[in-house]
Amino acid sequence: MKLLIDIGNTSTKLAIGRPGILGRTGEIIHTEHKAAGESWESVFNRLSAKFCLDGCAVSCVGADDARLHRVLAALPFPHVWLTASTPCFLHDTPAGYGADRLAADLGAIALMAGRMPETAADALTAGGLLVIDSGTCVTYDFILDSRIVSGVISPGAQLRLQAMHDYTALLPLIHLDAQYPDLDTPVLGTDTETCMLSGALHGVRLEIEGYIKAVRSQYPRLKVCLTGGFHFNIAPDAAEYCVYEPHLVLYGLLTLL
Repeated sequence: MKLLIDIGNTSTKLAIGRPGILGRTGEIIHTEHKAAGESWESVFNRLSAKFCLDGCAVSCVGADDARLHRVLAALPFPHVWLTASTPCFLHDTPAGYGADRLAADLGAIALMAGRMPETAADALTAGGLLVIDSGTCVTYDFILDSRIVSGVISPGAQLRLQAMHDYTALLPLIHLDAQYPDLDTPVLGTDTETCMLSGALHGVRLEIEGYIKAVRSQYPRLKVCLTGGFHFNIAPDAAEYCVYEPHLVLYGLLTLL
């Protein structure tokens, strides 16, 4: 079993994965969020007692944790700390490319191919693959012929609400739950709060749909994989060639092992 660690801007997700065999995609069998007060020594001891661990992969876009590095160095099995220079089946990864974006891209290729991707990446991406992660920011990564050729970074829903509050005198601060039901928010608001929620939630949703349609107009065989804490309900004409996978980063880490 492999321990997968996704350190984000606001939380750290832990997962246990079973790698794929005989051409099959791997499987995520357990996920949890790391408690703020739990030490890394405790995390490894607790999970090692429950699962037979023989590998670990880390994606980190939050604060780099020196203690985690020390704990990893003492483990009796190999580990991978994902960076833009980590060898993988995507070529010419841009310098400074976010580890979470790279992991999501790797996971998308693995899942969309339906098998471990070493031999499938080139065939899969011949028509283009758009990987969209709607979290703190919304990121769009366009992959073609096994290369990350372009991308977009845009403010996510919570950042939009935060900016509206920070840069105006009277607009309130609204905090979104990660599972906020966007269908309950009217497209046209009837008061300050619903107007702000519509601008944030439907604004991001319409932006995502717009990027999908714009890229697909250039690449008609485009495939789209979505992930992130905010799962927006995409219009049916776009959703028919989209796949949503909440654990995309974790699947990407699993492919490295």
